[in-house]
Amino acid sequence: MHHASPTAAAIEQLGCPGSRPTCSDRPSCCDKLTTIHLLEITEPATSGGAGPTDPTAWIALSLSVFSIAALFLTRYLDGGRARVKLNAVLLDASWGPVQTITSGIWPIPSKKFTERRPAPDPAAVMELAEIIVENKGRSPVTVLEIGFEWKGERRGAFRRRVVHHATPRIFSLRNYGDRKYIEKSEVRLEPYDGVSMLFDLWTLFEPGRVSPGHVRKLRASVRVSGKSWKSRSSRRKQWKIPDSAVSSIANRSRLTVRGIVTRSVMRITGADVTVVSNPGYIGRLVEQHLGGRWPTEFEKSHELLRSYFETSSEIKAMVHDTETLSLRFNIEYAIQRDLDTHRDLIDWSDIAMPQPDSVPGVIVQHD
Repeated sequence: MHHASPTAAAIEQLGCPGSRPTCSDRPSCCDKLTTIHLLEITEPATSGGAGPTDPTAWIALSLSVFSIAALFLTRYLDGGRARVKLNAVLLDASWGPVQTITSGIWPIPSKKFTERRPAPDPAAVMELAEIIVENKGRSPVTVLEIGFEWKGERRGAFRRRVVHHATPRIFSLRNYGDRKYIEKSEVRLEPYDGVSMLFDLWTLFEPGRVSPGHVRKLRASVRVSGKSWKSRSSRRKQWKIPDSAVSSIANRSRLTVRGIVTRSVMRITGADVTVVSNPGYIGRLVEQHLGGRWPTEFEKSHELLRSYFETSSEIKAMVHDTETLSLRFNIEYAIQRDLDTHRDLIDWSDIAMPQPDSVPGVIVQHD
């Protein structure tokens, strides 16, 4: 059975002569027939041709999408991409090995230490943070703003927290073994290259700080030159540091005089073995000399330290830069400042006796 097309039926309704009238036969039909013919041209095919289910059209569309995706992927892989890691580090204060906790967790759990290898004494190590930056891309990149990031208070209701970024003092290991750590916060990285740097972590945490939730969530962050966003260390492994924390080693809630003195000496000397022989031993000597005494008056406390540094032959033997006296004075003031700052966090009754027999470079005379 034959059915007239929609276009033919429309022509008959117009009353135009013939199946294909011309404008000269009836001018009033011309404009209307032109519209009908255009609709006939754009009418989708119901049989044959390239319809919506034509496999060729779908294959062409899929290839186009794949080509565009491959183009963006290639551009992404060719560009510089930084991967950031954050590790806890224990630096031996007697110029021994650098112990790195490569799992990235904080604090260092007690299970990391055993009976044969107990947790180190506060005067035996300095607690640092290591940031590792790697270029995973295929192009050289310049990495900027290497440091730490954490969130503060909200500026108002329903607003994001203020993001703080800081780069603490970079800790250098001059004349210390074969492993090298860079000492600058901007570096150029070749493809698949990486660098490590050490930071004095506790300079970010002042005593009496108040953080949101009383916990500061710390992550390492860097920015690749030419990009506005930052690359950060793992969110899952971010360091959740309570405001009451005083050590990277778990289950330590108080500081010791020897630990603070050791940290002060190593901050000043930059872990340079040619300047100071053994900061850990200096910490024990100063702690024994103070004997739990620390005057609140600046003049008295300063005189207590100054007189000891001037008269102690052991201190003079381990602090090598004694000609200008500038190094000794810097160490004295650093110790005094840190002891005053952390006065309320120190366990003044925890006094460890020095062990000079185990200290190289110090001559001990036995009676």
